[in-house]
Amino acid sequence: MSYASTGRFSSLVLDYQASAPALLPYYTYKPDFTGMAEALQARKTFSTDRSLLTNYFKQRYNGVALTPLQQQHLHLLEKENTFTITTAHQPNIFTGPLYFLYKIIHAIKLADNLTATMPDHHFVPVFYMGSEDADLDELGHCYINSHRVDWQTNQVGAVGRMHTRGLEVIVQQLENWLYDKPFAGEVIDIFKSAYTTSPNVQEATFQFVNELFASFGLLIIVPDDAALKKSFEPWIRRELLEQFSGKIVQQTNTALTQAGYQPQASGRQLNLFYLNEDGRRERIELEGEIYSVPALDLSFNQHEILQELANYPERFSGNVILRGLFQEHILPNLVFIGGGGEIAYWLQLKSLFEEAGIFYPVLMLRNSFALMDAATVALQHKLALTNADMFKPDLAVSDIIAHRFAGRMIPDTQIFQDELNKMYGEVLKQATQFDSTLYGHVAALHTQALKDLRTLNKKYKNRSRKIVAEQIGQWRAVQRQLFPLGGLQERIENFIPFYAEYGPVFLRWLYAASQPKSDSFCILHLPLREN
Repeated sequence: MSYASTGRFSSLVLDYQASAPALLPYYTYKPDFTGMAEALQARKTFSTDRSLLTNYFKQRYNGVALTPLQQQHLHLLEKENTFTITTAHQPNIFTGPLYFLYKIIHAIKLADNLTATMPDHHFVPVFYMGSEDADLDELGHCYINSHRVDWQTNQVGAVGRMHTRGLEVIVQQLENWLYDKPFAGEVIDIFKSAYTTSPNVQEATFQFVNELFASFGLLIIVPDDAALKKSFEPWIRRELLEQFSGKIVQQTNTALTQAGYQPQASGRQLNLFYLNEDGRRERIELEGEIYSVPALDLSFNQHEILQELANYPERFSGNVILRGLFQEHILPNLVFIGGGGEIAYWLQLKSLFEEAGIFYPVLMLRNSFALMDAATVALQHKLALTNADMFKPDLAVSDIIAHRFAGRMIPDTQIFQDELNKMYGEVLKQATQFDSTLYGHVAALHTQALKDLRTLNKKYKNRSRKIVAEQIGQWRAVQRQLFPLGGLQERIENFIPFYAEYGPVFLRWLYAASQPKSDSFCILHLPLREN
């Protein structure tokens, strides 16, 4: 399906996909193969510290059993003709919503596609873990078959640095819920091992993402690293001294607003956090010549804050405005793959990248899927619903079903409403010619008569829906799978029940269905499991 026909994507995302003229000033390369080829030539003129990057990966994967494809990718990153295809996400517990996987698989698929079509270059898929994010309300829960599961912990600060105690309770819940699924033990063991052997969430996330995608050659970068941040010190220093990022982004936000779009991220005067040894991540504020971290009761003058940066670069963490600059600085990246919200805020950053002298990548909307098991597909066929039908408002779908299965014609008063409008138009003309003070009375009669006909129409529809109550119930079953809790499945449900049902081949199905360039929304029919 087209993204527009789902009714679930913002106008900004739809306009970006359609190359709308109003958005052209906010990105450099179109998200197509021509745009990527142009970007590749430009990317070659920007340098990347490949020695720093490969040393980082060697340390990060020290003691990890690498697959042959991962070994190949690590070796290729040393070469100037190798570039990365990157996606990013925070360390949601148990991966969070399904799209966590979709964006990673998209990066793998696009990297493979470009490697095949541009044989003089190599492309490596990279998952950039936003482990410094401190929003536990967002990252500390997941939905399993529409049941919300929360991690009960009192920890605060960067979620990636939090210990994993308490997550074993969720593992036990999963075991109880999925005990009868053929691959439940396999997928639960992946998370049990990760969360019980790792000291914190970012290491656990590294472990289970690697377990799932090592065979695809994925490399994982955890940017909470002193050496990586040391390389970004000049830009952090400039932010401290000039507060340059907020000024630039605000200008872009003003222009986007005037163009009719709502900016995704507002930014601040100083777009930096202070990250202490305990994992607390708190805003740095500037008042006069004093840099303070009120939540930690810290303050620095200019000399002291610059000395702190020189000695402890790992203590400085960019917010959403600076995160992208850091990512693209440390990686030889060509394409960034993100969801609609990510595309929206990256479109605010082009001028900032130009000012910072860092390559601004191709922005690719991630693939979107709606997964339908065989039983749900059978119900769709039984109800004769098209894919487009299923994405219509609930009552509209119910009326479609009623018209097909009620066994009788359902009356509609619309023709009478049209005739009534014509009639009262003449009555109103006649009455006002006789006495203009009658206008309000006649208008009220018109309104009431229309209201009565519309009420009758609603009664017809309500009666027809009761006649097809069985079929409406079947539609509800379809609806629960496609739109759990009223939202898109990919934004709510976790992948674990699907993996527990189908096993590792589930990831291969997603890879096969993934489009290198995301042109449309995909409804993926899952086959019957072989017993």
